[in-house]
Amino acid sequence: MLWAFEFCLPGTRNPLPSGTMAKVAATVRRKHLHMHKRDNLVYFAPPLVISDAELDEAIGAVGAAFDEALQ
Repeated sequence: MLWAFEFCLPGTRNPLPSGTMAKVAATVRRKHLHMHKRDNLVYFAPPLVISDAELDEAIGAVGAAFDEALQ
């Protein structure tokens, strides 16, 4: 399982600035989520043995981290 999130400026296909992406990455890591960032892409690879409850928790944490970083 591999998730990839692409961050663009609202209403465009232009990537978010590198400073904003660094803030996203720092916020995600501060929430103890392992990810890889390249340019305006953020990748997550949860273990294949993840339970539904753990997956729900992870999705909630990722969403909260993105919301916090992009405010």
